Amino acid sequence: MNERSAVDESLRALAHPIRRAILDMVWDRERLAGELAERFDVSGPTISGHLKSLREAKLVSVRREGTKRWYRAVPEAVAKVRSLLDRDIPPAAMEHASTMLREPGQPLVREAREVSASVDVALPIEDAYACWIEPEMMTWCGRDPYSEPVPGGAFGFRFELALFALDVRGVFVALHEPSLVLFDWDFSGVGVEPPAVKNRTWIHLSELQPELTRVHICHTTYDEALLPFITVAAVDMVTRLGALR
Repeated sequence: MNERSAVDESLRALAHPIRRAILDMVWDRERLAGELAERFDVSGPTISGHLKSLREAKLVSVRREGTKRWYRAVPEAVAKVRSLLDRDIPPAAMEHASTMLREPGQPLVREAREVSASVDVALPIEDAYACWIEPEMMTWCGRDPYSEPVPGGAFGFRFELALFALDVRGVFVALHEPSLVLFDWDFSGVGVEPPAVKNRTWIHLSELQPELTRVHICHTTYDEALLPFITVAAVDMVTRLGALR
């Protein structure tokens, strides 16, 4: 596996909030699979699937002790992925990007609230990916979209709901076609500098069939006052995405 493929696999593994939380829990100590499963309101097989994804991405190691399985993070692997991302992202963009991958001795996930949703879209995965980065394909997001689809590139659009409308502006942090889009965003007038990190969104796409793509959206906000709006917006976005053909 080449470096770029390894980065793609790692980012796909980290796109899910449960996997990021697991990685944080096993960062500086071993934990049993059962102990990890007790921390989440999902089934044991679901946690096993998340652990498998992290293991295959070489972000965690497993030590067998009889019937027990002990998991621990592999900081060197995380550091390598981060170094490759830093090489791809211009320094100016990094000034506006929060730490996506943990540095030794630093927390992986800052105090934040997350809203996640998934929807199946009747589009090829390449077209579903383009809906997040290409201006002519972003009209489902809102009015007057603009975008520079490169790491560090700015984007914006006018997001309208029934009772109000807001200008969204942001910066792309990482783009890995056609499976992952990562961006930071905030509300303000379009056409201005990208925001200091207040909100981060991961978009993970997976092909179910040639004309059917599953889109998983994970919004993370560091401004709790925005949580109700983000929840409403996530439902609205899933509805709009589901209608695309």
